[in-house]
Amino acid sequence: MEEQVETIVVRGDLSGIQEYIFNVKSKGAARGLMERSGDVRAKESEYADRVAELLPETGFERIEGGGGFYFVGQAGTDALGGIEEKLGDLHLEIASELAREELSVRLVCGRGADFRSAWASATAANNAKRYKPLEGVEKRKALFGRVFGAFHVSGEGQEEVKKPKLAEGSCVPRGDAGEPVDFDGLASLAMERTGTDLLGVLKMDVDNLGLVFGGMKSCGEFSEASGFFNGFFRMDGGGTPSVLRELWGRETFAGGEASYRDNIYTVFSGGDDCFFIGGWDAALAFAMDIRERFEREVKKDEKMCGRKVSLSAGLLFTGAKTPVVRIGQMAEEALEEAKGRPGKNAVSVMGEVFRWEDLRDCMAHTDLLRRFLEEKAIKRSFLEKVKRSAKGFEGLQRKVLRGEPLPFAKVWRLKYFLRDMKEDPAQELEEALFAPYEKALMDAMRLKGDPDFGPAYVNPMRFPLAARLTEFFTRDIKHEKDEPQY
Repeated sequence: MEEQVETIVVRGDLSGIQEYIFNVKSKGAARGLMERSGDVRAKESEYADRVAELLPETGFERIEGGGGFYFVGQAGTDALGGIEEKLGDLHLEIASELAREELSVRLVCGRGADFRSAWASATAANNAKRYKPLEGVEKRKALFGRVFGAFHVSGEGQEEVKKPKLAEGSCVPRGDAGEPVDFDGLASLAMERTGTDLLGVLKMDVDNLGLVFGGMKSCGEFSEASGFFNGFFRMDGGGTPSVLRELWGRETFAGGEASYRDNIYTVFSGGDDCFFIGGWDAALAFAMDIRERFEREVKKDEKMCGRKVSLSAGLLFTGAKTPVVRIGQMAEEALEEAKGRPGKNAVSVMGEVFRWEDLRDCMAHTDLLRRFLEEKAIKRSFLEKVKRSAKGFEGLQRKVLRGEPLPFAKVWRLKYFLRDMKEDPAQELEEALFAPYEKALMDAMRLKGDPDFGPAYVNPMRFPLAARLTEFFTRDIKHEKDEPQY
């Protein structure tokens, strides 16, 4: 009887990575985060090695990154005999090794006649294990904690027992002695450039990756897609430099006066996501450049372009003294806000969710307002008017979406903001700020019956955000004493 050949997907996931990485003391956090991030990469590679020993020597492709790994291939049933039981034993073994740490692991195996069915099987098994404690491990953890808990403490303000070796290829800014620049230093560099000493925290993630992989028909398609994502995100120095590693290492911002290499700290990047901390202006510029490069790389790849792959991000600004545990939590919350937008493919900035196109327009508005403020063509009080204007705009847009007539008199009130200005700046600001308001309202009238209009909704907060960013960029500009400061 001819041996049956099956497609196999073995999936390994490290859970709790962000909590583990960020559970360090705030003092010297830059080094602590780098150590823990390197430790996660080492564990990922080690566990993948141990899974590889259980599989046939040929016929399987190994893909790893982002705190997880996959083995995908085909083999006869005889060669795969007992693979589930072997993986179960290894799962229990690794989980027991992690009993003292915040990390946990899931190892699952899916089988099928083709890649799509094997992937669906592995996904179902992974989801089932996500909510089911591994038998025997919880008791072992509890016993281990009671006996040894007094000798192992970690977290904010506490001393850690384990000190992983620093990763040589870590993409972090370094001082003259080779030590990572701490977050106070990154905020200080932003202060020198802009007058605002804040950190920018950026977390990005590919949208609907499970659905993208689940729609593939073969192991070869999966391999190509995984190679694409690793070729973009992976920054640990393995193999050919990724797109992100080159962007971080070679590109500049602030008009070419500063480099990402000296201002952006890589917490982790690989698989399908990334996490960075830097000066607030550096993180903002880096987010825009990453998304632009991602779109460019997707368009260059015919198959990826056809799958409509997109990227969402959470971006927040905070003080350098913010506890690192809280930084991790806030970044995750911001990313979830962006992914909650219909159609995803969005970015959350300062608590507001925007289409990437809206953020790009917002940055153009910021550049214009900043130039006029530096030239003293406008006062800071004008920025305050722009910030207040969004409330009225949103009300108008909602009226249109409800089918009510557009009150044109209110639409034109924005022009009153410009009445005391010189002619040239007033005209330029009218074209840059008023015209987008008007276009968004006209689009609402034209598309209100279109089921796809939801993702095209213009968040009016892009205009106040431009004013707020202008304030951040111009803190060091001197103003007259009688002029209100915001």
